[in-house]
Order: sequence, then structure tokens, then C-alpha cells
Amino acid sequence: MSRQVGIVVCLIILGLATGVVLADNIPHEHPDEVEEGDDGNPEMLQTWFADRLGGMYSDCASGLPQWDTEVCEPVEDDADSLVERYQSVEETTTPMGARRGEEFQTVRELQLELASAVVSFNSTFTEYEAAQETGDGDEMREQVVELRELAGGINETAENLNETFLALDNATAADLDTAADQVLATAENITVLTQDLEAEAFEETNLTVVADDNASFADPASVSGTLRSADGQPVTDVEITVTAEGVFDDTVTTDEDGRFEAFYRPVRAELGETEITVRYEPESADPYVQSTETVGTNVTQTATNVTITEAPTEAAFEDEITVEGVVTAAGDRPGNVSVSVLLNETEIATGETDENGSFDVTGVVSANVPSGVQSITVEASESDTALAVERESQTIEISETELFLFASADVRDDGGIQVSGELATDDALSVPAANQSVTVSIGAETWTATTDDDGEFTVDIDEPGDDSEIVVEYADPNTNLGDVAVVFQNPEEPGFIVRSVDSLVSTIAGLVDWIPVVDSSDIRNGLVIFTIWLLFVVYIVRGVPSLPVDVNSVSNAFVAVLLRGRRFFSSSVDASLPEGSNASDVTVPESVGLTEAESSAVTHEAHSPVDTVDETSLLSAARSGVDDTPARAVQLAYAAVRRNYTVEEPKTHWEAYHELQPTLPDTQRDALRSVTETFELATFTSQNIERGLAQEAISNAEKCISDIDNRQ
Repeated sequence: MSRQVGIVVCLIILGLATGVVLADNIPHEHPDEVEEGDDGNPEMLQTWFADRLGGMYSDCASGLPQWDTEVCEPVEDDADSLVERYQSVEETTTPMGARRGEEFQTVRELQLELASAVVSFNSTFTEYEAAQETGDGDEMREQVVELRELAGGINETAENLNETFLALDNATAADLDTAADQVLATAENITVLTQDLEAEAFEETNLTVVADDNASFADPASVSGTLRSADGQPVTDVEITVTAEGVFDDTVTTDEDGRFEAFYRPVRAELGETEITVRYEPESADPYVQSTETVGTNVTQTATNVTITEAPTEAAFEDEITVEGVVTAAGDRPGNVSVSVLLNETEIATGETDENGSFDVTGVVSANVPSGVQSITVEASESDTALAVERESQTIEISETELFLFASADVRDDGGIQVSGELATDDALSVPAANQSVTVSIGAETWTATTDDDGEFTVDIDEPGDDSEIVVEYADPNTNLGDVAVVFQNPEEPGFIVRSVDSLVSTIAGLVDWIPVVDSSDIRNGLVIFTIWLLFVVYIVRGVPSLPVDVNSVSNAFVAVLLRGRRFFSSSVDASLPEGSNASDVTVPESVGLTEAESSAVTHEAHSPVDTVDETSLLSAARSGVDDTPARAVQLAYAAVRRNYTVEEPKTHWEAYHELQPTLPDTQRDALRSVTETFELATFTSQNIERGLAQEAISNAEKCISDIDNRQ
């Protein structure tokens, strides 16, 4: 006993010392300019970096209104390194959601982008002035067009930079409110200058427009007008654009008198008064200023017809459904008509017709469509718009999808329990069953939870009662998902070892404030290492069963070590019992080690030491013992299967199956599920395992291993 106490004391010292060493090795970068003594204060480092970056950004912003970009060189040369160092310190001082390092980097990128655009604008303006001196009107107009585009980009960048400046000013030590005003002033100056240059280089235009009082798809409205210069001369052979309702877009050309005419056929416009926009946008060589006018017309409705040309006749949960067809109106096939696909009157996809009136829309079958014969409907257009709503339907058979339900329960510190689990399709894809209602029952009490996007759920039960069984069930007749349920034991409170370890860790953690030399984070690092070592020591002290199988291999020892660990250190119970099993018979499993007779058989078969046996030897031992100990044979067969698969340990049998099954072909997945179910019966219940059932498990194990060998 004294030897064991000595081991524990040594490990406490070792764990604490290791934590201190690890903490001491964490680097803290800091600038040489920081005052002596400040390098050990991360908060002061963070403030210094923010202030330094704020100064760089402010200097750059102050020069931009005068087009002085040389003051922005430190932003390009030095800011990137400072931002990285700021982020490094911020990781130790600021919670994830409140960190601003990425925003400092965004400001750097935006400010360099703005400075570059100002340089380009200045260069283009210089070219404009040169053309102005030589009287080259075409060159002047060409440069103004380019200046207009640059001014638009500068305005957008300045607005983004202004918002980010203000956010950093409010959240950090950086003083950036003046810089925020200065970048907007830069953009405003450039906008005003561009407008003045446009007035110098281009001639004003006068656009007049009229339209018919009414417009429909069957009877389009005429939209006509003239475009003239400021002195009344017609502007000929230029393009006029007519737009409306966001989807109608037509372009016409002025004639020798500056006249034009277009026809507006409303498609998605709401009934009643609609605004039509007519715009003249000059080309770079045109000596005219852009001009825009609007005119109104009254939209009336036209009847519509929709035809489904292709649609599936059967589908299941998460299947894609593609529906094809065509929409017609007034003897034509309109484009840009909105199309909706509804399954059992629930919308699953939307789209629109192409220029030929055809549609090809794909949606996914959701869980909330009942299985059986349902309707699949296409709805064209929208209510109270230029094209009347029309529908066409066909029938489709929705099949039921089997589910896999995994659940576990753990005792909380306050004596209550937490039941958690996952609901997913029982196939290779293992698609989560999201937003589904799962019930948890203990005796006459029932609780309900809804699965999240990953199909996972959690139920906290404050007073679990004395009933030994927990029932977790999914059953909803209004979906296309099959019913599934699992039953398992109500977990007991943590054992003495768990309570002792928790108490010891809490006690040592409470000593943190009494140790002035060592930082609290160092102590906690040490506690983590110490706790891991302590669990290992307790395991050794309690005694390890004789295991000829290689206990250093996770695949061979997962039952021997993992389940023994669960027996002593955990109060949780995992369950996913096959239909018909009785959870009330669940017992704590023993280690799946080999008996002396089995070990002898394995050694003889493998012609090698027992601690290096492979799956072939394990299967041989299973076959040899199937007549006398069929349950034991099942366990050995399952151990052979687990040795063949790469599974991130530790994993229970159902966790391993759930991780592996998406990657397996159907035959191998079915074999693995069957041997896993039989292993559960043999290990976790008191049910007698018949020789035939054991032989079937061995056969399935051989199939899994054979399939693996074939793939390799």
C-alpha cells in the first residue's frame, strides 16, 4: 500500500512540474520598444500593438485626401508583421468571439487597395489634363470614363474601410475615428472632381419618353421617345435600354431623328401601375452625358399553362427529384417565369423558365413527407402578377427509410442524468435525421427532444427515478422515416474512484490561489497530465486480467481495457440494442481475454507467441470453442474483426460500426452489423447464445476479414 501511495505522490509532483515546464516554453513575442517590465504583460503588449497599428493607418488616411500615398508605405512594409504579433498576443488575452486581429488585417488590405486606386486616379487625371491642353476631346472623354469607373471603386472601398475603422476604434485601443472621416473625405473629393470633369468633356442630353396606358404579356405596351442634345439636335445611332420589374430588359437604337420604340411584355410584374426605366448610357467615344427617364403603365393579367414532361414515380428520404416541363402563355413560351416544385404541398425547389419557356428544377425529399402515394406538383408564376398562376400534378411513391438510433446516458454531478444520442439513416450514407422529435421514457415519465442538423439530441433529466430501464424512441407517422427504439439501463451514480478523482482534482485546483510563484494556467496544465497518470495507476492497482492477446494493441484490447475502464471510471451506458433484446438483462461485461485452452489453440495455430496473434488465430480459437462456449466464440470472432479495421479508439461496438459503415460495401456492412449485434447479445445480456448463432457470427466475421483481404 505504501508503494502505491508513493507512486501517486510522485505522479502528482511529475504532473505539476510538467505543466509548469510546458507553460514556461510558450513564447511571448514583444517589440523592443516596449518599456522594460512590460514584456510579461500580454494586455499591455496588445494595447501597444493596437496603438502602433492605429497610428500607421491614421497617417495613411490623413495623406489620401491630398493624394499623398507615400505616408502609406509603413502600412505595406510593417503592418503585416505587427498584425501577426497582435494576433499572437490576442490569443492569450481575448475570447475567440471578441478577437479583432482579422479586422486589423482587413483594414491593411483595404487601405492598400484604396491607396493603389488613388494612385491610378491621379495618373489618369494627369493624362486627362494632357489631352485637355492639346484639345483632344475624344481622349478627354475616354479618360473621364476611366476616372468615373475608378471613382466608383474608390467610393465602395472607402465605405468598407470607414465601417471597419469605426468597429476597431470602438473595440480596441486604436484611435481611428479621424481616419474613418478622412477616407470618406477622399472619396467625396474624387467624386466631385469626376462630376466636374464630366461636365467639361461631355454635352448634356434631353431624353423624352411616353408609354401605352396598359401592358400585358398578350398585348405588350409601346414605349417610345426621343434623345436630343442640349441645343436640340437629335442624337442618332445610339443605344437606348428599356428595363422593368427586374427581369425585362430590351435595347433599341435611335434613328436619324433621335427616335426609338420598344415593346414591354410584363412577366413577373405585379398587377397595377408599374414603372419602366429608359436609359441612355454613352459609349466612351460618345460626346454626351448619360440620361435616364421613367414612365408608368398599368399591368393586366394573361392566362398561363404548365406541362410536366419528365418527373420520377418513386423516391425516398434525401433523394433528389428532378422535374422538367414547359410554360406557355398567349401562344408563346415566356422566359423568366418563376416555377415551384411541391411534394405533398410542401415546396422543395424553385427555379424559372429559360428563354424558351422550359424549366428543369431539382429538389430533395425531406423527412416530413409521409411515406406512401403522394403528389408532386409544379406551380408556375406567382399570384397577382402579369401571368396567372397555373399548376399541374402527378403521383409519386415515397418509400419508408430505416433509421439507426444510438443513445447513451451519463450521471450528472447533481445526481440527475443526461441522455444523448444520434438519429441517422441505417445505410452507407448515414444521413442525419435532423429536426425530428425523439422521446425518452423512464417508467411513466416522458421527455422530448428535437434532433439538430447533425441528427444529435440531448435530454437533461433532473429526477430520473428508480426504474431500471430507459427507453429512447422515434416514431412519427407524418414522416417517411421508420420507427426505431432502444432500451438500456438507467446509469448509477459515479463510483468511489470517480468521486475520489474529482475531489482530488478540485482540491488541488483550489490551491492555485495559494501558490504565488506559479501561474494558475501552469497548475491546470499539470493537473491534466496528473489526472491521466492517476487513472492509469488506478487501473494497474485494481488489477489487469490475464490477456494473452496484445493489450498494447487497441484493436485487440478494446474490450479488455475500454470496457474495464468503463466499469471502474464511468457511469454511462451506451446502447443500440437489436429489436427484441431485453435491456433489463444487461450485465457488466468481463474482458474478452483468452482462456488457457484458447491461448494454447491460438499459439498452436499461429506458431508464434500468443501476444502477437492475428485475426486468423483468433478465428481459429473461436471455431475451436464454438461447441463448448459459443458466447466466448462470438467475442473472439468480433475481436478478430476489430483487429482488421482502422477505428479511432476508444470506441464501443456500435460507435465503431457507425464510424465504419459509410465506407463499406453493402455485403460487408451487413456482415459487420450482424456480428456486432451477436457480439452485443453475447457480451452485454444474459441471453444464451446457441451454437448456430455463434457459427453465423464466425461466418460473418470471416466474410468481413475476407472482404478486407480482397480489397487489399
